[in-house]
Amino acid sequence: MKTSNIYVGINGATIALSNDKRGVAVYPPQKGGENVSYVLLDSGQMVKVPGARWGKVSVPRYLKENGFELNPNDERTLRLADMLDVEDGRSLVESASKTQAAALQRTFVGQTCTFVPFDEAKPTAAVKIEAPNGSQVISFDLVSGFASAAVKIEYVRESQLGWDLALSSGWLVGPDGDAGSLPRNTEYGGLVEQAVYVICNCGLGTLIGERNLMPNPMSTYPRGLMKFSLENGDFVQVGVDGCDDLVVSYFRAGEIQYMRRGMYTPRLGDVIGAIAAVIVRVGEKDAWMTNKFAKKAA
Repeated sequence: MKTSNIYVGINGATIALSNDKRGVAVYPPQKGGENVSYVLLDSGQMVKVPGARWGKVSVPRYLKENGFELNPNDERTLRLADMLDVEDGRSLVESASKTQAAALQRTFVGQTCTFVPFDEAKPTAAVKIEAPNGSQVISFDLVSGFASAAVKIEYVRESQLGWDLALSSGWLVGPDGDAGSLPRNTEYGGLVEQAVYVICNCGLGTLIGERNLMPNPMSTYPRGLMKFSLENGDFVQVGVDGCDDLVVSYFRAGEIQYMRRGMYTPRLGDVIGAIAAVIVRVGEKDAWMTNKFAKKAA
């Protein structure tokens, strides 16, 4: 669990970084992971610091020698762990988009399908799926901050779609599918609604219940509520409360396993990460419990 591996400064201790930045919590490089530490600054931002050693010693030793300790319940620990979950959540969906795009490419090769943009203001279009050629297109939008795999299509001069369709931009419906039944992103639903669509379109979930965010003054989430089920039978609930705060809950057998609130940046990639973060956290918890029981059995 991330919270068990985050060091926080005790009695005002901080780590001096470049440009007068000061770190108050650190997640050191993990065994088998990337050679980078994630640092929470006193400003509330997170930065990456490369290298397995600081000051000629391991990062954990350096931190201990400079007034830092492990504290899973510290507010700074919880914030940094959540920020890491959000980043991992975005990466999880980006990775899933590659698998899903490749599957769609193989399934519909040579067939004419319908592309249904998430944006309800854009028209649907007939597209012909190209044959796989051993490579994959990744569409990265600097504005959205999300890298989505794309399905290659036959280029049509009159069309504005280009050579490929990013899974973050809309649904691809096969010849026998019902394009008119798919939900479209409304102005009211905004980024939260679109983020749910992208997660489902990348193969991680299936929408259940309401297909758009709709105001419901009598609900716990008066600004709207959506749900999507996971392959394992669990489901994720995405709501917007009366303060316009994003609230995401992970349910298993009718009980909440984990809940988080808020988003760090109002752009698509970060909202996707903020939602998928609960999948990451529960997955880590499941892995930790499995490992714990395995050690006991041994």
